[in-house]
Amino acid sequence: MTVRTHKLISLIMALAILTSFVLSFSVVGLAEEASGSCGDNVTWSYDCGVLTVSGTGDMADYSEVYPAPWFSFASDIQRVVVSDGVRSIGNMAFYQCVNLTTVKMDSSVVSLGNLAFSDCYSLVQIYMPAVKEIGWACFYDCKALVNLNLPSTLEVIGDKAFYSCKSLAGITIPESVTYLGNSAFSYCSNLVYARVLGRLDVLPYWTFYGCRALWELYLPETIETVEYNAVSECPNLYFVDYGGTQEVKQELQKQLDEECVLRDDETFRNDITYSETDGAIITTVNKLPIRENEYLPEQEYGTTISANIKDSSGWDDLIDEIIDVLSSGEKPNVMVQIQDYDVIEQGVLDELSELDITVTIHTSDNVYWDVVFKDQTSSSISGQQNLSVAIVRNEAGSFANLLGDVVTYTAVLGSNTYNTTVRFPLGLDAARQVATLYSINGKKLTELSSVIVDDEGMAAYNVAGTVSGQYLIALNVSGIEDDKVNIPKTLAKEYGIDYDGSTLTDEDGVQYIITGTTNGLGIGLGTLTLIIVSALVGSILLVGGVMVIWNRRQKKLRAGHK
Repeated sequence: MTVRTHKLISLIMALAILTSFVLSFSVVGLAEEASGSCGDNVTWSYDCGVLTVSGTGDMADYSEVYPAPWFSFASDIQRVVVSDGVRSIGNMAFYQCVNLTTVKMDSSVVSLGNLAFSDCYSLVQIYMPAVKEIGWACFYDCKALVNLNLPSTLEVIGDKAFYSCKSLAGITIPESVTYLGNSAFSYCSNLVYARVLGRLDVLPYWTFYGCRALWELYLPETIETVEYNAVSECPNLYFVDYGGTQEVKQELQKQLDEECVLRDDETFRNDITYSETDGAIITTVNKLPIRENEYLPEQEYGTTISANIKDSSGWDDLIDEIIDVLSSGEKPNVMVQIQDYDVIEQGVLDELSELDITVTIHTSDNVYWDVVFKDQTSSSISGQQNLSVAIVRNEAGSFANLLGDVVTYTAVLGSNTYNTTVRFPLGLDAARQVATLYSINGKKLTELSSVIVDDEGMAAYNVAGTVSGQYLIALNVSGIEDDKVNIPKTLAKEYGIDYDGSTLTDEDGVQYIITGTTNGLGIGLGTLTLIIVSALVGSILLVGGVMVIWNRRQKKLRAGHK
């Protein structure tokens, strides 16, 4: 009996040590993966949802067998910044970064590798000002990419480069392009407009195959060959601008006359218009039910205007489009992407202020500004608005003397006077935590507002009056009362309240518990720590309990021998 008991104790202690070792190793492993090398002279670092690539020369290539060093937490990456000096993005570098929304490259980047951004389902904005080559399947299945500005430096578009980019509405292939790969835009099901300016002699196999919304196609007269299925399965293509040979015209007509297999499993159709000017790329999508009088409560219909603003004239183009839609009786959702142009001039503001619309502006820093123009006052739109934002995560303990040992971020805002909601990207590891915004006045902090970070890692604050200078955002500060914490719209239903800017307490007075941050393991760091501590404490208590029972047993045995 004594031997068995000793074995049981040894087994329990071994399990306790093994459990604490495995869990502790997981935490240490996550910490060690925050930076490293990704090329001979190229390094990477990750923080707060942002992956930054720095150095000089080419990034390394990766594969499914040897993935990128950040692949284990690819789903946490929301923004990629490639600094000056880096020449290329490696093969499969950001493959399956499913929550990546924004990519900003310096003009030193000239090459994007094969499958570099494949399966980045959330990617909506990419800034690549000087890229010359886009590799094979580089943006394969990037479903959220709506407006794409290909640079005038581009020379090579690889096979399947934009295959199944289902939201892409229009594309202009610049004159500089000398090679267009097979199936480059196949199954871009919402593509309505395509213009090929490159002096190509071949329209390759399956170039626009399955582009069922394609309405207008412009081809250079240098095209001498149209390869198999280049424009097949394009049932709505009614206008092709081509001034070349009769043989090419006949081949185009042959492919367009082929019988199409129509899908009948869709519940809605998209009525899409697309325009591209020197200042903006604008896509207007009117989502309509396929079947007349069909009512689908789970499906929202309506009009969305998406614009990529390239310079100040782009705002004028956008305003004209908004007015056209409003005059038709529709009130559009307006989504604007700005890349290296963060200033909105007074004249633009004056025109927008006369429109009953809400505009969401997405900057290259992955910050969102939600502006309800009917809520603006004459003072809130006086002077130009600077929407530039720089947000960085501070070193551990930076403000410990004021707030305790909590995670903090510093945000530097340009000067603007909007009455608006600004959404700061804190990273997916901050989701469901309480984020408190402070103004910084010398060495003093003034508490402004507290919110729950949404599941996309965004902290949304309602601001009014002049907003500029430095701010501090801190997570889970002690003493923040639950009924002072605002809930984002996206989480209101889950917390059981009707959204009206309410706090963490519902109408019955029930308060909700805030969960911890999510990490690469899919559980909160606080939860992970609790698991480790609980495992150790539980193991110690269990071992202690067994030892007490064993000691009592031994006393009884000794008493029986007396």
